[in-house]
Amino acid sequence: MPCIEIQSSSDVMNPAAVLTPKVSAEGGSVGRRVLASRHTSSPIQSLEISQKFANDNNIFDGDEILKKRNEELKEFIDEHNLLWSIKLRSDSLYVELPQQLNDGSKEMFISLLEFADDVLRCKHVIVCFNKTRSDRAALVKTFMFLGFHVLSLDNTLMASNDKQEDQLYMVYIIDSDG
Repeated sequence: MPCIEIQSSSDVMNPAAVLTPKVSAEGGSVGRRVLASRHTSSPIQSLEISQKFANDNNIFDGDEILKKRNEELKEFIDEHNLLWSIKLRSDSLYVELPQQLNDGSKEMFISLLEFADDVLRCKHVIVCFNKTRSDRAALVKTFMFLGFHVLSLDNTLMASNDKQEDQLYMVYIIDSDG
């Protein structure tokens, strides 16, 4: 069962330009010009990506907007019967891909990207999967085509205790200028 967790925090960012294709072959907002962000304050606190997002109900009571975003994400997951591990943290959406991808996964993932941009107003989508997958090269190529970039283990977007050496992390930076 997918898990959604929201963490309210206000990370301070400095923008840096990253060029990606302006128009996506799929349409919508996926693949358009983006604005990269460099964190200047503390990284995201706890991610637990490789542990399949163990906590089911980590909703913080303090922020009504984040609660609403959490509910919208849960509805999207239920409506689309997603079995991926997905976590919403502040302005980032984290997705761990299952070992086996079903037919239509690419289209569903593009729908999730557009949902993260248009409805959840996320700034980043981070996807991870096991480095030893037999289809790793094809996944990296596909995600790079969609505008993702490989995250090194020394990135500051995630806390160091959230980074697993056996996982490959890729980030999609969403343009907030719409």
